[in-house]
Amino acid sequence: MGFFSPLAGEPGTRYRVRFAFKGRVPTPGRTGISVTEYHRFLWIDEQFTRSLSEAHRTGIRQGIRLRGSSDWTEQEFSFTTSARTRMIHLVLFREGPDSRSPVLFDAITVEPAPTD
Repeated sequence: MGFFSPLAGEPGTRYRVRFAFKGRVPTPGRTGISVTEYHRFLWIDEQFTRSLSEAHRTGIRQGIRLRGSSDWTEQEFSFTTSARTRMIHLVLFREGPDSRSPVLFDAITVEPAPTD
């Protein structure tokens, strides 16, 4: 199960993703957020076909994967887009055999990461 959220992105930019998470994910299941990058902004109101995604994708970032039980906790990860990226998809996912336990994501932000 997954949910895709398209956002405009800039090439070669470091982004920070923050969110609150609550849920129970039994082993061997996992949940989290990953990032798929594309070389142009493609606004399509349905799920991308495999061929369309492969033709325009510039990268996939693992993001964060969570297991076990958690009350509301803050999570964060960073990634740097490729030199050709113009759009990113945040991919909220849930994998594993038990799909009846809810997982909740809230207060998701994506912003350029501060430089050190």
